[in-house]
Amino acid sequence: WQATLPFRLALAHGDGPPQWDAASRTLTAQMPKGCMAVVPLSSYTSADDLKLMGVWQWLRERIEQLAQNQASRQSLREPGDADVIAHILQRAVEGGHWMISPPRLLTLVHAVQQPLGLPQFVAASTDHDGAAEANALARGWLTNPLQTAPSTGRDAPEEGAALTAWRRPG
Repeated sequence: WQATLPFRLALAHGDGPPQWDAASRTLTAQMPKGCMAVVPLSSYTSADDLKLMGVWQWLRERIEQLAQNQASRQSLREPGDADVIAHILQRAVEGGHWMISPPRLLTLVHAVQQPLGLPQFVAASTDHDGAAEANALARGWLTNPLQTAPSTGRDAPEEGAALTAWRRPG
């Protein structure tokens, strides 16, 4: 892992698959302008190095244990066992098995300097029945127009409880 080199991730306008430029070590992902995508990012390992990992060994042991101990379960004793193990191995080698190399979610945003479309004006409606204001007034929340949340008052014991609980050490 000491020989691992960094690479640059670039976004370009388009809808094709990602392209790798080995000379500049740049991975170019194509997205339409103004779009956002969340993609998983994980590392991968070779099949030989995978054998050195304890989690991979635990997975193999668990599959073998299920195959031996559960005689009633036919799916693990059928020829499909090799396919299941091969599929798990392939996912682990490609960096797609969450137990071997958990992914980090990477948010790609193809930002633009100005809106792509034209603004739309819509009518705003302020129709309401006044029940919310009546309820807030009845509870005393509208007595101070600058108050943003209900409070029992600054002199209430629970307001200063967090401050008075601290004591000077020593």
